[in-house]
Amino acid sequence: MNFEHVSVMLMPTVDMLDVREGGVYVDGTLGGGGHSAEILRRLNGTGHLYGIDRDNDALAAATERLGAAGNFTAVKGNFHDVKALLPTTAQSSASAYAPAAVYAESEDVTDEPPREMTKADMQREQIIRALRRNNGRRREAAAELFMSERTLYRKIKELGIEEN
Repeated sequence: MNFEHVSVMLMPTVDMLDVREGGVYVDGTLGGGGHSAEILRRLNGTGHLYGIDRDNDALAAATERLGAAGNFTAVKGNFHDVKALLPTTAQSSASAYAPAAVYAESEDVTDEPPREMTKADMQREQIIRALRRNNGRRREAAAELFMSERTLYRKIKELGIEEN
């Protein structure tokens, strides 16, 4: 079976992670590895990326695409079980990404567990960052986010984003 996958909102999503060399990251919905490929590119041969997926074809496709990186590990499972799936050492230092739930770790190392972000939180962050990058110009921000200006305006209102 051939596995086909198209990454959606690749750059805005990975930009939100603020990938840093030497970091440990988890892609909780690996798919074909599009977002993971960009994360690995930004890791620049350092750190480690774990990719989780339940689909054997997705895991095979992503491993073929990303396995040569040397700092990538494919894991069969569901991202909800991330703590059971990853080595303890990875859990303590990992930032994780999944479309439905993004686990973001603060820059300060703490004993606190990562906070969970909802899809709405993720959208809010993506919109705020796009608006900042485009100096508040909605037309350019909407184009970057692959949505109409009308949709962007609606989401700004729905998500309670204050524009400065």
